[in-house]
Amino acid sequence: MNEQFTLPDGTIVGTGNIEPTEEQLLLCKSDYRVFGEDYYLDKSDIEKLLKGDRYKELRKQRAKFVINQGRLGKCNASAAVAGLHQIRESAGLPTKVLSDCHLYMKINRGSDSGSILIDGFNELKKAGVSTRRIEFAGKSYLIPDNVHLKRQIPREWLDVANKTALEYKTFEAFTLPDDYATFKIAVASALARDYPIVFAWHVGANGMRLSNGYVNNARGVGNHANLAHSAKWVGGEDLVHPDDQNSWGPSVDPMYGPTSGGWGEGGFGLFTMESFFRCRRNHMFWVLVGATQEKSANPLA
Repeated sequence: MNEQFTLPDGTIVGTGNIEPTEEQLLLCKSDYRVFGEDYYLDKSDIEKLLKGDRYKELRKQRAKFVINQGRLGKCNASAAVAGLHQIRESAGLPTKVLSDCHLYMKINRGSDSGSILIDGFNELKKAGVSTRRIEFAGKSYLIPDNVHLKRQIPREWLDVANKTALEYKTFEAFTLPDDYATFKIAVASALARDYPIVFAWHVGANGMRLSNGYVNNARGVGNHANLAHSAKWVGGEDLVHPDDQNSWGPSVDPMYGPTSGGWGEGGFGLFTMESFFRCRRNHMFWVLVGATQEKSANPLA
C-alpha cells in the first residue's frame, strides 16, 4: 500500500513497502545466505572505521545520490537503487544514474500500490535495473521519474531498458539475522565495512521530522523502505546507530528525482539500534556487498 504523507514544506511523498507472507519469508531464508560471523568485525575495528562521526563525511559524499520518489510507492526500488549506486561507487565503477521506476514497474504487480523487499532483490539479482538514460541506434531516451507501469514506456525503449538492466545487477545480497544480539554486530560490521543495508521502518505522522537528528519510527509492520548507508559509532550495547538515506529528497540533481521538497538533514537521519531492528520481524533486511557491470565488483569473491 502506498500511504502518502506531507513533508514540512507541503511536498507530498509516498511510501509503499508491503509485508511479505510467511511463505515468502521462508523461501527467502532458503535462497539467501545470512550475513554471518565470517564477516563480523571486532568492536575495536568497528570503532576505528566509524569514529569521529565518519558518517557525516559520507553524507556529504553521498548527498548526490539522494533520491526523491515523489508520490509514487516505489520506496523499495528507490532504496535498492540507492544501494547499488553506493556499492558501484565504492567499487570504482563508472557513475551511472539508475532508474528506480524501471525496477518498480517490474515488481509492483501492475499498480502503484508498493512492493515487497524480497521481490526487489530477487529482481536486482536476476534481471538488474536499467540506467535512466538509454541509447539505441543513435537515439536516446530518458526513463521518466514518475512512471510505474511498463505500458507508460514505449515498447521499443522498454526492450532496450530490459537489456541494459542485465549489466547492472547485484553480485549477492545477504539477509540480516533476526535475533537482536546477532543483528547488532551484523549491522555494525556491515556498515563499518561500508556495505549498505536496505531495511524497513514504519512511517507515522511524526516521521516527517527528526527529533534531535533521529528518525521517529512509529509502531507498525514497516510501510517504508530505505537505505542505511553508514553509521555513527556510539559504543555500549548499541555499538552503532545506523544512518538512514531516505528517498524523499532533496535531490540535488533532477536525474535522481524532483529537486523540490526534502526530508531530515539533507535527506539523512539516524536510528537507534532498537528502532532500526523494530521491523525486522516482518521483513527481510538486506546487506549489499557487490555489483556487476562488465567486470567483477564482488569484494567477497
